[in-house]
Amino acid sequence: MPRIQSAVRSHIGRVRANNEDNFFLDGLTMSPENCDRGASFEIQRDALFHVYAVSDGMGGEAAGELASYEAVLALVPLKDDLRRGSLSGIHQALKSGNEAILQRARKIGKRMGATITLFCLVGNEATVAYLGDSRAYLLRDGTLRQLTSDHTEAQRRIFLGLLTPEEALHHPSNHMLTRHLGMDSDEYPFEGDFAPPLRLHEGDVFLLCSDGLTGMLPDSAIAQTLLTHADAGAAANALLERALAAGGHDNITAMVLRAMALDAVEEEPVEATADLDENLRPDATKSLGMGARRNNWLSRFWGRHG
Repeated sequence: MPRIQSAVRSHIGRVRANNEDNFFLDGLTMSPENCDRGASFEIQRDALFHVYAVSDGMGGEAAGELASYEAVLALVPLKDDLRRGSLSGIHQALKSGNEAILQRARKIGKRMGATITLFCLVGNEATVAYLGDSRAYLLRDGTLRQLTSDHTEAQRRIFLGLLTPEEALHHPSNHMLTRHLGMDSDEYPFEGDFAPPLRLHEGDVFLLCSDGLTGMLPDSAIAQTLLTHADAGAAANALLERALAAGGHDNITAMVLRAMALDAVEEEPVEATADLDENLRPDATKSLGMGARRNNWLSRFWGRHG
């Protein structure tokens, strides 16, 4: 079974009034009322089954935070589905998240949606599914490769040859999503995209992130940061710090997954730490130290809902 070292940092940024990002760190996430405080988690686990995701909510005020929370909440049953050998559970999790967001939107009377980038590991076989413009990257043998393709109008125009990638960076359609969670299937066909399946290699590094990171940092800076920091937590810290230093114009969530070993024989208990006080102020640019305290809003899905 693979040993995965993982870390996530989520931050409100320097401009936004609230944090609409959320994540699923193999069972850890943020509650909507605490998203603005951000999060700093690290775990290391030996297991046959792993589930990770990043979601970026849309809707403004509290609606975006609710949308991204519903997106990650729908992943709760997925690990059991993977244990039963059912990869169709990924499709079901995406559909469940879509419907949950639609139901929540009807209840509060306003439109809302969320992106999602999902990474599932069954043994040494990795699957990446996605909707929207939150991205997944793989760093292997010193080379960074984007595994997802943005579901944006600008990307559609690139495919059609109407824009170059350089022109798309500053085009008004760059943030116009063509697919996301929260789309009414009566109006639009709901379908997630899947990256080609991957077999895990020891030393692989995966990055899942919201566009608050990629909007601030080019791929070259992301690659250099991941190459410089061997530890997942240190890499996530550095990515966040660089995105804040570049302006922090949006919420920022960076999740780094490092394949430490492919043949670990015992499942280790989750070791999660969080330090969300001084280190995650919107003006913080110092290193985010991992404290020994645990916050009472830490959601442990497997224990609470499993």
